[in-house]
Amino acid sequence: MFGGMCFLYKGKMCVGETKGRLIVRVINEKMEDLLAKPTVTPMDFTGKPMKEFVFVQADGYTTEEQLQQFVELGIEHAKSKTE
Repeated sequence: MFGGMCFLYKGKMCVGETKGRLIVRVINEKMEDLLAKPTVTPMDFTGKPMKEFVFVQADGYTTEEQLQQFVELGIEHAKSKTE
């Protein structure tokens, strides 16, 4: 679909990777704060931003702790859709 790899939690996409960028699903309530980070942008590979998806540039997840935070956001989103 987007030329990368994605990971699912209970059948729901939570995180992925394409062209060195992380793709993260984020619950709506956390989008504004997350988009305030300089390395995070709306996911817009279709030409318009996709709801509850963000891209994270490679320099936004250079440590295991940073990557873990984004993975947890993605899992949080997936859990919100499976409950």
